[in-house]
Amino acid sequence: MTRLNQLRAELEFLERLHALEGKVGAQDEAAKSRNDLAIGDSLSNLWDQYNKLSALAPSTVVGDKQPSSQLPFLRRTFLLYTPHTTSGWILHTLFYMFGIFFVFVVFITVALAVEVGMGAFLTSTIIYVIPVGFVLLICQRRARRNATHIAAQPEESDGT
Repeated sequence: MTRLNQLRAELEFLERLHALEGKVGAQDEAAKSRNDLAIGDSLSNLWDQYNKLSALAPSTVVGDKQPSSQLPFLRRTFLLYTPHTTSGWILHTLFYMFGIFFVFVVFITVALAVEVGMGAFLTSTIIYVIPVGFVLLICQRRARRNATHIAAQPEESDGT
């Protein structure tokens, strides 16, 4: 996206330069035609590049890094996107491990409530379900923050 913004700025500059050149103008006709030709060629080249980049999807321009805030709700909630860093992979793995453990603990707690009674259900909920739920929530938030931080970093300039 930064390349697209850079092209947009160059286009604005050249259009203003062309407008200024038309107002001020060169003293001799040959210099004016050379300036018009050079500015016209630059504008044409930049418009072509701009149109090519703007036709691409934003995720393709940035290297398929889609910010997690642009993802649908279920994909954000269950981290159903590909992480791009080692810390992202670790956080995703921890999230899924704690998620499976959370489902297991909830299942056992409900089965315990059916078999033993409501007192055992409340005790196991307080001791197991709530802490595991908090750890699961913390892993999810950190993974989402990591994905948003990575997607928000500007694209490395490639020297062009």
